[in-house]
Amino acid sequence: MKKSYLLALIALTFVSAPARADTISIRADIWCPYNCDPKGDKPGYAIEIAKEIFGKAGHQIDYQQLNWARALEQVRTGAFTAAVGAAKTDAPDFVFPAAEVGMSSNVFAIRKGESFDYKDLSSLDGKVMAVVNDYTYADEVNDYITKNIKDPKKIQAASGDSALVTNLNKLVAKRVDLVLEDQNVLQNTINEQKMEDKASVVVGTLPVTQVYLAFSPANPKSKEYAELFDKGLAEMRSNGKLAAILAKYNLKDWH
Repeated sequence: MKKSYLLALIALTFVSAPARADTISIRADIWCPYNCDPKGDKPGYAIEIAKEIFGKAGHQIDYQQLNWARALEQVRTGAFTAAVGAAKTDAPDFVFPAAEVGMSSNVFAIRKGESFDYKDLSSLDGKVMAVVNDYTYADEVNDYITKNIKDPKKIQAASGDSALVTNLNKLVAKRVDLVLEDQNVLQNTINEQKMEDKASVVVGTLPVTQVYLAFSPANPKSKEYAELFDKGLAEMRSNGKLAAILAKYNLKDWH
């Protein structure tokens, strides 16, 4: 009788014990409003989504800033769990959820008072365009950047944690003519840097790109995390939690 009671108690303990909590480490350079200052009260809507989904499953999120090239490299090796804001062309070997974490629309920043109308690649003739090192943009400009990356009279690529701010400063200083970036990120940075009187956003005809919370190909649990993200985001979309998070950043659901 005592043995049976002991075995039942052990079985009950294993059944009731919570699954082991994982620490899901997310890395990227600041790309606000998708992912913002890790120390701020608004770390970015994609980070808040991740915290809601994985926190509900008993996991913890460790989100820190890291320049994009290093973030992709170290997530790829498994040093970190995921990169946020990645397009599939950024890291095709990563494990992607079915659901994206946003839609990125590439636009241009120009100096205040100037004009620019992007119709196709010929619109870039005679222009020096600033980009961020190892970023992926719309396909047609990706090919243009790759072809001209070594020509500073056409393309100048900035690196580091504040690459976009560097590019905007170069624009204001007339060292470049255009800054290519995601529309939400570009407008947010111009506002944060109080550059509204120095730079303007111009929307062209470039296609929209899906961006994701992309998981390490070296982590055996990445597929599980991706599936958990898909399920969690669908729940957040249906119960209103996604809309509430996006509203904090003055955004609406991209679907």
